[in-house]
Amino acid sequence: MIGGVAEAAGTAMALFGWSPGQAWAATPRDLIAALAARIALRRLVRPVPAGRADLDNLKAHLGGE
Repeated sequence: MIGGVAEAAGTAMALFGWSPGQAWAATPRDLIAALAARIALRRLVRPVPAGRADLDNLKAHLGGE
């Protein structure tokens, strides 16, 4: 089980910028809350896909056909 804990601590350090001490002191609930917040934030800042009109406007702006 220590391998799973070490991987979770490494993930927390990489994704959230936690120090080793913070990562090792975190509970599973802390990690789940941080992951949920990161997922929610990514959903909020996801760009709206460009549509055909956007492409046509860009091409006209750049002098394309």
